[in-house]
Formats: sequence, structure tokens, C-alpha cells
Amino acid sequence: MGEKQKIPHEVIRSSIVGARTKLLKSRGLTIIGNQRLQDASSEPSWASYIRGVLALYPHSVDSDMVIESTIPIGGGLSSSAAVELATLFLLRQLTDLIDDDGMRREDCAVLCRRAENLFAHVPCGIMDQMVVCLADKDHALKIDCWNLTTESIPLRASEDTAFLVTDCGVRHKLACSEYSSRRKSVEDALKKLDKKSWRNIQEEAIIANSCILEKAQVEHALHVVSETRRAEEAANALLDNNLLKFGQLMNESHISLRDRYRVSCAELDELVKLALSVDGVFGSR
Repeated sequence: MGEKQKIPHEVIRSSIVGARTKLLKSRGLTIIGNQRLQDASSEPSWASYIRGVLALYPHSVDSDMVIESTIPIGGGLSSSAAVELATLFLLRQLTDLIDDDGMRREDCAVLCRRAENLFAHVPCGIMDQMVVCLADKDHALKIDCWNLTTESIPLRASEDTAFLVTDCGVRHKLACSEYSSRRKSVEDALKKLDKKSWRNIQEEAIIANSCILEKAQVEHALHVVSETRRAEEAANALLDNNLLKFGQLMNESHISLRDRYRVSCAELDELVKLALSVDGVFGSR
């Protein structure tokens, strides 16, 4: 699903990683938080994100680290990407290479995505890492996941307009959630259609070729293609300051996630229903 274009928003939360050079070197010993960890089997699950960044960063760094984060874990606010990028930027500072290692912010996002794919075994895309690296305050970030180009789109809404992020209380874990199976489903569908990307495939083409796809694959593919279209339309709506249109697209997106991609849940559906029952709400997903 790396071909989709996406319109995420920056949320003001943070993950901070601090470190000091170790005075006593202990080979084979990793220190994460206040836990002394001898091997990966004894680590908390989130430690794999840090271990992955340490393994993929091309320069050796020996240090003690402490981590502080205000981002809810498993709340859909990119907590893993935040700690990955915070760790990487710290490593670059410790090696005095943050300005000289030739890594663009896009390169940092790619490295951290690989760390999550290979070490946390999460088949995630690159949206979260790109947002952490490149999002600006009071802007949406349009990402072309095919070539990693971005466009920062100002949110020019009036002062009495707000984007509200609500925690439904349900925690997810991408490695074992429906996300992994959905991704495999659409990748298999793409192979059956003998295509390398969903980029230039229209919804009509998916329906016309539904005979060679499983029923679920048709629905999943229709979501991916329609969500790409909605992302383009959402970017244009924000540029035109057309929040009514943007809200309609949010509603359509939630319906597609719920009915086609089937990755919503009762709690999220109820939150959307409650939000849309309030006067003045443009949209919810």
C-alpha cells in the first residue's frame, strides 16, 4: 500500500531520548529505560524499535539512554515512529555527524521504517516516519509514498474551528492486528492484476476484474484506490479552505475503512456517530 498518497496532521506530543557516553563498556548488554537487558527475549515489545535503529545506523555508538514520551502507546499517534526518529537523531548527534552524514530527513524516515519492518516485524508503510520528520505546526502533510515527495499544506481555518483528536481507549498492535492481513490481501490482489502499483488503477478496473479476485480482495482494493483519490481531494479542499468538503471526505473515509477495509471497531464507530450528532461538526473518522 506504499503507493497511496496520504494527508496526515501533526499532533503536538513528543518522544524524547537522551543519552550519555558510557564510562564502562559492557559488551552484549543493552540498557533501555531502567531495565538491564541481556538479550532480545527479555525485552519489552517496544524495545525492538530502538534495537532496530541501533542495528541499522551505520556508525557504532556506545551510550546509556533514557526515554521519555507523552505519546500514548497503541493509540494511533505514531508512538513507535516518534521513538525511532528520536533515537536516530540522538545517535547522529552523539557521533557528531548530524550535519555531515549525508542523511536527509527522508532518508531518516526510510531507515526507521526498515527498523520497524525488520526488527518489530511490522509491515508498516512510511507515513508515520515521514510525518515525524517533516510535519509543520498548523499544516497537513501530503505525502507521495511512491517517490517520497511531500507538500506542506497550511490549515487556514478560523479560530473557532478545531481538529479534535479523541482516544477511543482501544489499543492496537500493528504486528498482530488486521493491518498485516489487509496489506497482504491488497498486495496479492495487485499481483493477480499483474500490476506493480495501485497508482493508475481506477475503481472501475477493479470491478471489471473482480472475477479473478477474491470477494474480500475486491473490497480491500476498492478502499485503497478510493482512499488515494480522497487524499488528493482532501489536499485540494484544504488549499481552498473548504472544510465542508474536507469533512465529507473524512466521513467517506471512515465508511470505507469500516465497510470495505473492515479495520474499524465498535468504539471508533460510536465516537464517529457521536461526533456527527453535534451541530457544527464537518466530519469524523
